[in-house]
Amino acid sequence: MRQPPAGPALQRVTDNKNQLLATVSHQEQQRQRLESGGLKAPYAGHDALAARWRQVQQLSQRLREQNQHNGLLLGRHIEHNAQALAVLNKQNKTLYGPDGQSRGGSLLGRKIGV
Repeated sequence: MRQPPAGPALQRVTDNKNQLLATVSHQEQQRQRLESGGLKAPYAGHDALAARWRQVQQLSQRLREQNQHNGLLLGRHIEHNAQALAVLNKQNKTLYGPDGQSRGGSLLGRKIGV
């Protein structure tokens, strides 16, 4: 089964992330307006808001942990890619000369000319 190119999938994820960031920004502005009116966390006397606030704190902690995990995974992938590129670059220097032509290498024992 063939997988779709990573580019379109990455674009969808990026678009979704941007929409979520816009929503968070809007919610933050609303929170600041309410806070300037005297309504502040942990919302004593407002049971429903206090319960929501606890949910937000728990979710924030979980997201922080997931973000740290994703950062570690990303770091490993970057390191792996850097190592792979180092190997490929080393091989490239030994296979091709500055003119882009192969250095004494042959394909199946015969030199191929174009």
